Order: sequence, then structure tokens, then C-alpha cells
Amino acid sequence: MLQKGHKAELLACKYLQKNGFIVLDRNFASRYGEIDIICNKNNTIIFIEVKSRSNVSFGMPYEYITPTKIKKLRRVIQYYISKNNLLDKLFRFDVISIILDVNDEVRDLKHFQNLQINL
Repeated sequence: MLQKGHKAELLACKYLQKNGFIVLDRNFASRYGEIDIICNKNNTIIFIEVKSRSNVSFGMPYEYITPTKIKKLRRVIQYYISKNNLLDKLFRFDVISIILDVNDEVRDLKHFQNLQINL
């Protein structure tokens, strides 16, 4: 069985592709950290963090994106942009928050678009 995080990322990719996004990369890792999904839609490069939970007693998935996590994500994104010579492109940062049921199926999916992390 897939780990819940990996399963959530697969579900997020399916959702994105269904909605016209082209997935360019997954789990891009550098010494600064990792970004879950990188995609393109309408000539904009979109960096996506996926958060999931099966139990929301301790908060919604998106509430687990801390200032420390944002700082790491910013560094990874800046590295990716530089490494791939994408300085002339448009960018944005999104979060996909998924609540899974006991069978690891989507109970709720929220897509927060164009969040400010000061790239």
C-alpha cells in the first residue's frame, strides 16, 4: 500500500491534469528541501505543496504549512528557477489540501492558488 503522502500527491496530480495543468516534475529535491509538484498552466510555472490528513482532529492539512516550511519552499523554488534558467517566466505557489477517508479516497480537496511567499 502507498504511503498516505505519496497517495495524496498522486491524487493531486490527477486533479491537476483533469483541470488542464501539465505536470513537469514531482518531488524535486535539492539541498534546500523538496517541492511536491511543479506544473505549467497558461505559460505560468506553478509550484505546489501537497498536504494531506486522514484525521482532522489536530487541524486541517493546510494548517501544517509553517513559516519554516515556507522559508524552505522559497529556497527550493528559487534554486529550481535558477537551475532551469526560468527567470523570464511567470510563477506562482499553490497548496493542495486533501482529506482522505479510511480507504485513502478523497473526502475533501481544496486548491489554494497564488499564495504569497515572496519569490
